Amino acid sequence: MENDYNTTDNVNTIQPQLIPDGIEFGDVRIFLSTNGQVQQNLALEPGGANWRITICDPGPAREARVEWRITPKNPEQWFWWMPWDGPHNPLPVGEAAPRKEYDYTPDGGSLDTWTWRDPFVPQPLSERHLTYGGHPSHGGGFAIPLLMLLPKVEGDATSLLFSPEDDLLEFRAQADADGVLFSDQYQRIGGGRTLSYRLHLFRHERDWRGALAGFAARYPAFIEPSVSNAALHGFAGYSASAVLPAPASGKLGRIVNWRASFDFPWMGNFMPDQEPWQSIGCLSDGRAVPGREQEMSSAVLNTYARDMFDLGHTVLGYFNVCEFGFGIRWPRPGEGESYCYGQARGANQQLWSRFPKAPLLGSHEPTMGPLFRSPAEHHSLQVRFHERPYWTWGDAIVMDPGDADWANHLVQQAEAIAIRIPNMAGIAIDRCDWLQEYNHAADDGGTWIAGRSARALVRSWKCLMPRISEALHPRGKAIVASLSTHRIDMARHLDGIFHEGGYYGPNLNFSTFLALAKPVLVWTHPMRVVEGERFRIRLFSGREIEEDVDEFFQRHLHMGSWPMAPVPGNDHSLAWDAEVEKRYFRYAPLFRLLVGRRWVLTPGAVAADHGRVNVFHVPDGLLVVATGQPDGKITFLLNPKLLVKSAEARAFTVDGECSVPVQSDATITAQTEHGMVAVLIRQNTHNQG
Repeated sequence: MENDYNTTDNVNTIQPQLIPDGIEFGDVRIFLSTNGQVQQNLALEPGGANWRITICDPGPAREARVEWRITPKNPEQWFWWMPWDGPHNPLPVGEAAPRKEYDYTPDGGSLDTWTWRDPFVPQPLSERHLTYGGHPSHGGGFAIPLLMLLPKVEGDATSLLFSPEDDLLEFRAQADADGVLFSDQYQRIGGGRTLSYRLHLFRHERDWRGALAGFAARYPAFIEPSVSNAALHGFAGYSASAVLPAPASGKLGRIVNWRASFDFPWMGNFMPDQEPWQSIGCLSDGRAVPGREQEMSSAVLNTYARDMFDLGHTVLGYFNVCEFGFGIRWPRPGEGESYCYGQARGANQQLWSRFPKAPLLGSHEPTMGPLFRSPAEHHSLQVRFHERPYWTWGDAIVMDPGDADWANHLVQQAEAIAIRIPNMAGIAIDRCDWLQEYNHAADDGGTWIAGRSARALVRSWKCLMPRISEALHPRGKAIVASLSTHRIDMARHLDGIFHEGGYYGPNLNFSTFLALAKPVLVWTHPMRVVEGERFRIRLFSGREIEEDVDEFFQRHLHMGSWPMAPVPGNDHSLAWDAEVEKRYFRYAPLFRLLVGRRWVLTPGAVAADHGRVNVFHVPDGLLVVATGQPDGKITFLLNPKLLVKSAEARAFTVDGECSVPVQSDATITAQTEHGMVAVLIRQNTHNQG
């Protein structure tokens, strides 16, 4: 399959050149600042250049300071854009201005995190502080280390891409009215260690799609899934129920079900050596309830997965690389110490006999972990070396997957799931928010915090995941994750995203950029229908909000994502409800058009006079989704490069479908209903390049 990743056609090429401490590229300058010795190399490529930087220091180990300052000429005449959580600054008219608590203005996403804003709108340069990976709840970040600058009036865009193959650590972008400052924190130089960075500068048409295409063309391994992911497209479930509606009778289509059950004796022991075993007996909040244990085996789980497959659904097994145990004691319990619950005794014995160095001892505020950082704490990290681990669900503790013994166990567990439960499509990895921490009780050879070595859990994950991939992908098993540390370098071995925080607008946007050619499934909170065709939704915090039914579905369609469906047995999420289900039935045919979707990255792919409009590659051709429209006729223009002469189109709304003509000038006119229309353009040999 060809991909529309070539963006150098018809672009006015200006050759970058090295200047003292940086590069000049047309009207854009990039200045490098560091406390080490620097070597630079510039290699020209079509439309731009590779800039290689090596930083070393002959002295003892210490923390490196590495900064890049991007300053366009006449900055008031430029927009900027990144693959971010949303264009929150400047705040929209009518919103209260945030209180300035630190040396920059908090972005709007940290004030009202469930609100969604279209992430594809470039912004005037203004104060904003963004972190690579963002925050699991607050946003305030970017998913791909890519900056686009474009003139406000006319002219090509200029993009700067940091290689996702490089070892970026606590990587940040801080913008102001004059430009953007990138910095990489906690890196170690000296003691024989050097740093290496590879940056790409390129020019392209003035469109965010061109910036993403430049990334995809250079690093396709970060875009493409490792296994066929057709079975991962569908409404999501987090259910232990053995009775889900068959697609033919339930009208919802395929359910991609992340099995929500306590099939394991304790967290991290997902495939015990013995057959059968006793599953853990507890409530969904992790409280032990002796007597609720059930006999479980891989044969039982395989039968469940087979039955679901026969109904037309997909099952993903639960997995977790950062949490272990049940009722874990700290410090190590004394010899012969008794426990009130058998699983707690077994979990403690396994931890202390096999993985005694794996518990994570964090390095930053707050004491409850990264998920609980305020925006201020997240953007201005305060070092605090913890002497106790973090506790989590069921009094499990947080683990560092960089520990060799724990990592070996995880690989063995993944391999056992693939072999002993062959009817499962793969695994879904929970609680990736812990990966924003640093373990001061370990040393990865490259991290330096407040004068001492540490291990970054980002690095732990990036060492572990190739091994998990080797255990699962050759067997055709998929890897999906709730990747709430939203970094493209951490998504390389994933085949899809199932984000537990994905209802929140920033996380929906982050997930999209992590999965341009992979399915995105996002959490849906408990909700019910209230007067006026609105959903009343209860967030994790317990706060209730209301949202227009059509806006809820159309936002997900616009982003090419699948919400959770109201299926029986969903855990701490959308429960079955007859009135909610009716609204899902109305939109289900439109979502089925997304199966196999890939983002079109051709610049100028589609344009319309009003509302939101997007376009995807799908197996049959092209899918145009127009949302947020007034009811009536809409005409949109496709890039002629995307079409062949034999194109035929059908328009779909919540009320039905009909044939529509494709004009010779690549325009299509269709009728909207409920503020939207989706047009499927079937092409026998459609052009994706």
